[in-house]
Amino acid sequence: MFIEGKLYKYATEGTIVMYLHTYDLIQQQDFEIFEQIRKTRKHNPNYNIYMITRRPKISINPDFIEVNKEFIKLEFQVQTKDKKQSRKVEINNEFGTDNISLEAKYPYNYFKLKLPNDNFIFKSNYIIDELQKLDTIKDDLLDFEVLYIGQSFGENGNRDAIERLKSHSTLQKIYAEAIINNPDFDIWIILCDFRQVNMTSINGMIKTNTTDETELSRINNFLKGKFTDKQKINFTEAALIKTFKPLYNEKYKNSFPNPNHLSYSECYKLDITGVVIELDLSEIKRWIYSESKPRQNSNYWQMQEHEFANTEDRYNLFFNKYL
Repeated sequence: MFIEGKLYKYATEGTIVMYLHTYDLIQQQDFEIFEQIRKTRKHNPNYNIYMITRRPKISINPDFIEVNKEFIKLEFQVQTKDKKQSRKVEINNEFGTDNISLEAKYPYNYFKLKLPNDNFIFKSNYIIDELQKLDTIKDDLLDFEVLYIGQSFGENGNRDAIERLKSHSTLQKIYAEAIINNPDFDIWIILCDFRQVNMTSINGMIKTNTTDETELSRINNFLKGKFTDKQKINFTEAALIKTFKPLYNEKYKNSFPNPNHLSYSECYKLDITGVVIELDLSEIKRWIYSESKPRQNSNYWQMQEHEFANTEDRYNLFFNKYL
């Protein structure tokens, strides 16, 4: 916050913004298919951060379908403990026929649309998310609750989340406990590729005793400041854990940032104001949430700042009366 007339340490400040550039939502049983798809892509993101999440199971009602030449109406069921809530949706009929029937077998997580000369197989929870992209319906039950956040940075930076998760003990523990205690939930994994933006501020209204040369040197350091990939992954993971405080995480929940943590020491060497985590899930129109970071009223966009310099004589870039 900026207080007019107050003497501040600097008129210049720098903050790192780590924003969610690319992400994929998958389930463990789809790892092999996902890896095959990745081999066909020209460019693959660096999925070095992952979130293990959960949400209620979704199934198709095998006894309901309405078809005409324009629409196909289906009914999905969202499980909450021992009850199911209905979600009826319409899909544009682009098959050129209304001679379409529905086939699904227990547990109804996959279904088949049968046409006279062809069949199309869909996964229930994927199709309802695809429809959400086209027609937003506020539905808290279908958001993703964060259970664990981790990283998968190999010695040469070449190991991504899928490789890490194939033999991940915490993931297996979450699955085991979910089956026993929460059989009405599915486990989802969000693979994340975060990118960095350096933000600087020069506030001419701030009073300081610092020389112009010092301020100029600080700005140059912010602009030229480079972090190793390992340190970027470290402080991004730590900031996310501090933001969501997931149930299965222990480290960083209440100890980030900390100058004694060497894993992101470069942030302290640059004397930055803080790290900002930015999540934009407007594409899929779902919230990522936890008890510590509940859903918000904005457009599926979340921001959380973690201050490295939280002394009263420092100026905050984001929370001040000029924004």
